[in-house]
Parts: sequence; structure tokens; C-alpha cells
Amino acid sequence: MSSALIETLDAQSNERPTVLQMKRRHFNPDVAPNKRESLEWMRINAERERIFRFKTIAKDTASQYYTILERFT
Repeated sequence: MSSALIETLDAQSNERPTVLQMKRRHFNPDVAPNKRESLEWMRINAERERIFRFKTIAKDTASQYYTILERFT
């Protein structure tokens, strides 16, 4: 089960279209006075979203694992 979790999380973190969608969603040129700073904010916010998704998957999978473990012990 842990190897399946690692594979799922790895696939999700390396999934290029999803990353591009997150960056597109967080791109707002009005946030900062120059484009470089706007791009940096876009990257930071997309990374925050990726980490939140990673955390959610890990938490849900761990919860499911311990629920199954409790039933059989």
C-alpha cells in the first residue's frame, strides 16, 4: 500500500499538465509591479496548491490504511 501511495504521489507531482494548469490559475500580472515578481508569485502559489494536494492524498490514504488496520486487529 505504501508503494502505491508513493507511486500515486510521484505521478501527481510530476504531472506536467496539472502543474501548468495550477500555474495558469495562479498567474495574475496585477499582483506585482513587474513581470518577474508576478511569475515568482505564480510559482509560489502553484507550489502551495501542489503541497496541499499532496498533503490531502497522504492524509486520506493514511486514514484509510489505519481504518483497515483497526478492523483486522
